Amino acid sequence: MWLIRCSHFALVRFDGMISRYPWERPRYLILSHTWGAEEVAFSDMTNVEAAKRKKGWVKIEGICRVARGRNVDYAWVDTCCIDKSSSAELTESINSMYAYYREAWVCIAFLEDLKPGEDLPTEEQLGRCRWFTRGWTLQELIAPEKVWFYDTDWKFRCDTLEVLEAIQSITNIDRRVLALERRPLDDISVAQKMSWAAGRTTTRIEDRAYSLLGIFGVNMPLIYGEGQGAFRRLQEAILQQINDLSIFAWEEPSPSDVLCGVLAPRPEAFSGAGTIELMDDPNVPIPSFTVTNAAVEMSTFLGIHYGGTSPMMVPETGDRLLHLRFRA
Repeated sequence: MWLIRCSHFALVRFDGMISRYPWERPRYLILSHTWGAEEVAFSDMTNVEAAKRKKGWVKIEGICRVARGRNVDYAWVDTCCIDKSSSAELTESINSMYAYYREAWVCIAFLEDLKPGEDLPTEEQLGRCRWFTRGWTLQELIAPEKVWFYDTDWKFRCDTLEVLEAIQSITNIDRRVLALERRPLDDISVAQKMSWAAGRTTTRIEDRAYSLLGIFGVNMPLIYGEGQGAFRRLQEAILQQINDLSIFAWEEPSPSDVLCGVLAPRPEAFSGAGTIELMDDPNVPIPSFTVTNAAVEMSTFLGIHYGGTSPMMVPETGDRLLHLRFRA
């Protein structure tokens, strides 16, 4: 992991930093933002004077200024702290991104389209910010312990707790996920977490899946160019680690005559699944899944009905084991 030393804008590498004990890690701020023109890249940091001529330098300078004001020596910015010329480093960074944000001292959310002001921003003002529409910023809102919002002039406006109700309304994320005493993500259904990503966009279509890896606690190799196949692979990775039937609780917003398998084609298919909760009943058997290149095979006890495109578990007493095979 590369960090910016805020005193003189030099990149410093800390190998295996996320696996260290907390007291051994350097404190760092981490930036959450939306990409724009002339972002400062990893290679630009070898010539700081040239990098300063790029439009994106204002973000590097801004977060380093905030860090120095808080007696924090380091900062992390995704544009310049990942060597994207190395496929291995890019894969490691994206699979570790959630941990990077979780372990940061504070996440600085730079809302470049939030106009300056002295009062707390309103729900309407926040809702107009592009930051709330992007795919990567979803995990950047959820993972950190603290998120501070800054406006276009790099002035502090609020933290998450001060505008919790507004953020819940804008994002449909359960406020308990963002509160001080946080609800663990493992207690939330796959379908509900998928619903948070519905409507969010990314520049690369594959990033719609890759930006969700940390939220589901899974890892997978990056294959840019695979298109929608990335979202299918994400669901397969989830099935291999999480026994949660709600992953099938999707419905295409615009149904068509094109046949598809049991896995959702895109996050929008979960847009209506925001209220689906995990069943907390020890008497209901947990299904087991096997994912192959052709099908999803499931073993569960009887109690299945079909609604729309997705099979759902219905609690029912009985001891007959049912084996189901769905085209993936």
